[in-house]
Amino acid sequence: FFRSKTAHRRAGESEVLGRDAVQCVGLGRVPRSRAAMSASKGFYRTVCRYLPTLMEMYKLDELTTIRTLQHNIKQKFYENKTVKDPNRINVMVHKADEELRLLLRMHKQRHHVITKYVVMHDPFATKAPPSGFLAQFYASN
Repeated sequence: FFRSKTAHRRAGESEVLGRDAVQCVGLGRVPRSRAAMSASKGFYRTVCRYLPTLMEMYKLDELTTIRTLQHNIKQKFYENKTVKDPNRINVMVHKADEELRLLLRMHKQRHHVITKYVVMHDPFATKAPPSGFLAQFYASN
């Protein structure tokens, strides 16, 4: 008759953020900057807990190890270590939470996951100018 809130949710639709991270942000017991930092740390731990599941779902075992994938994700977090505004931190944690939910529901294809988290390829990086035949072809047109 009475069911818990998580009993009727489908797999992958449960609250991905940890309970402690949500409570410390919502209750205001802790200063906002520390609450946002603890929310991001809690989210990082949550992501690390889901890595074996994601490795199995997207068949990443043949490309990388869990340790390497965890290191790549840690680098993504360290790219934003200079952000100190609690509102921006909360927005980034929310966006990352949505990204994790999309990954858990398999709304992304395998090559997207490989490009973004395994190989860490930046498609917008500057490319070398064409050489040889292509350079002559582009110059003539």
